[in-house]
Amino acid sequence: MVRKLSERTNLGLLAVTVGLFTVMSIAYSHFFTLYNMEVIAMGFVQEAIMALGMTIVIISGGIDLSIGSVLVLSSILVGLFLKADLGVALSIFLTLCISGSIGFANAVMINRLRAHPFIVTLGTMTAVRGFALVITEGHPVTGFPESFSYFGQGYLFNIPFPVVLFIILAIGFH
Repeated sequence: MVRKLSERTNLGLLAVTVGLFTVMSIAYSHFFTLYNMEVIAMGFVQEAIMALGMTIVIISGGIDLSIGSVLVLSSILVGLFLKADLGVALSIFLTLCISGSIGFANAVMINRLRAHPFIVTLGTMTAVRGFALVITEGHPVTGFPESFSYFGQGYLFNIPFPVVLFIILAIGFH
């Protein structure tokens, strides 16, 4: 029964998506162009990658309100590490370690201290967002090396690298 409901829901979502694409293609002749599909894909890829991680949390019955703030802090940390000439690989590694530590701290507070996940992640969200604001003083982090721009602007097999990364992660999460 649940499987049939899930299949019906998936078919419904597919029908709505196809319907929207059809209407938009009729209304705007440039909508269904390769360039526009690339723009749309690049517009959602960051949130889609975050959603993969959130899916694990939600499937396990949890909630994490801090993921957006951790993403922002991670972006800032990579930028600051790159500006300090730590190199792309080390900057990403250190940022993953710090971000993972934040997630681990949430897990400890929720599982060991039996604190409510909503309260813990709400507090983490606020603290991480505040820390990000303090370390940047509200200014954008700029001056990334050219080698790092590939992660956001590069192409692999004529497909934007962030989209390729999402596809690989989605397959891995499946």
